[in-house]
Amino acid sequence: MKRVLIPGVILCGADVAQAVDDKNMYMHFFEEMTVYAPVPVPVNGNTHYTSESIERLPTGNGNISDLLRTNPAVRMDSTQSTSLNQGDIRPEKISIHGASPYQNAYLIDGISATNNLNPANESDASSATNISGMSQGYYLDVSLLDNVTLYDSFVPVEFGRFNGGVIDAKIKRFNADDSNVKLGYRTTRSDWLTSHIDENNKSAFNQGSSGSTYYSPDFKKNFYTLSFNQELADNFGVTAGLSRRQSDITRADYVSNDGIVAGRAQYKNVIDTVLSKFTWFASDRFTHDLTLKYTGSSRNASQLSN
Repeated sequence: MKRVLIPGVILCGADVAQAVDDKNMYMHFFEEMTVYAPVPVPVNGNTHYTSESIERLPTGNGNISDLLRTNPAVRMDSTQSTSLNQGDIRPEKISIHGASPYQNAYLIDGISATNNLNPANESDASSATNISGMSQGYYLDVSLLDNVTLYDSFVPVEFGRFNGGVIDAKIKRFNADDSNVKLGYRTTRSDWLTSHIDENNKSAFNQGSSGSTYYSPDFKKNFYTLSFNQELADNFGVTAGLSRRQSDITRADYVSNDGIVAGRAQYKNVIDTVLSKFTWFASDRFTHDLTLKYTGSSRNASQLSN
């Protein structure tokens, strides 16, 4: 007798096999099966970075742009930071869902940190009638922050004056149970890197520039941080942080018509950041903060002796 097994026939019933001899086939009955699956979590339109996640993420130059680099809602300026100009420490321009970089809103402890002074012009060439600017008013060092929240959609009504997204940064508050002083240092340099340069760009790269495009063939970057947390009185204390990010780039200062480098110059870029917050826990309902912040950047060049 020829027997044919028909797979894929599943019915609810007892776990028995019943033979149907006149049709030469077998039917199998299995117990009822229940499948559980998690309910999808609705998208809330924001990404929250805690101080722990900020420490774990590779933030490169330690700024807001590097922190948000891996966020799918954020697009970086592909022309500003490439493998050819790794010596630059300025924050990159970011676009949130395709909006212009200067259409984003930056806040520090609820206070605007957006630059409204010609933010679309980031050229190094500045004049009395055409001042260069950046979309970010403060070049924050994220290691001094408690948390950062990116709002790319469904932005709360409390925020305004933006067309792209909102980057809301909070400075650390003092913790009475954790008085401390922290020192930090990081460095990187071109000698530690291996760059594969296209033959058509190698000459310009070695010289350090090509027209209005600047490269970093020889650079050193150093990052210094100092932070402390201290209670000054009962329910009153301060947390503060100082940061210096410095980049020294050596480029050709003069190149003859036949491509011979006649002199070199060192371009020094420095970004200083000072953040402090005095906090008074007046009661279970009221907390008073006084925030002080400063950031400054400088770019200068000096001739190197041959």
